[in-house]
Order: sequence, then structure tokens, then C-alpha cells
Amino acid sequence: MVQQVVGDTGRHPARVQQVDAQLTLDAYPAFQQYFRDTQVPLLAVWGRHDEIFGPDGARAYRRDLPDAEIHLLDAGHFALEDNLDTITG
Repeated sequence: MVQQVVGDTGRHPARVQQVDAQLTLDAYPAFQQYFRDTQVPLLAVWGRHDEIFGPDGARAYRRDLPDAEIHLLDAGHFALEDNLDTITG
């Protein structure tokens, strides 16, 4: 579906983002079930001041993955760009 919208040059880019966001939201239950079933290791490195996906978004992983390792950095949405050495070091 995303490819259909992206491939249609008559569509506005904001519409593409809206469709992509809805597909992501629709997939959440499957991701959550996968996490519960597999208990895969998860490392979340998150910006404490992220105004788009706040820290509660990182903490929410613990509902399905109680052993998730979550690090909240003194950063915003672009934590990797702001803290590259900390994250990769």
C-alpha cells in the first residue's frame, strides 16, 4: 500500500507520511505479540527530551519485554546525531 501511494506522483508528500504512519500504527499489535512470544533482547537508546517519541515510548517496551535495556540520554529526537560517541562508544 505504501508503495502504491509513494509511486503515485499525484499524491502530496504529507499524505504519504500519513499513510506510512497509519501502517506503522496498524502493525503495533503484531510487533507487541512478537516481543511477548520471543522475549528478544532489546536495547533502546532514546532522547530524554524527544518531543516526537517521548521517554514513555521507550519505557513502553518493558510491558512486553521486561528485561529491555533502556537508556535515556540528554538529547532530543536526534539522539544519535547529538550523542554519537556515547551511543557507539
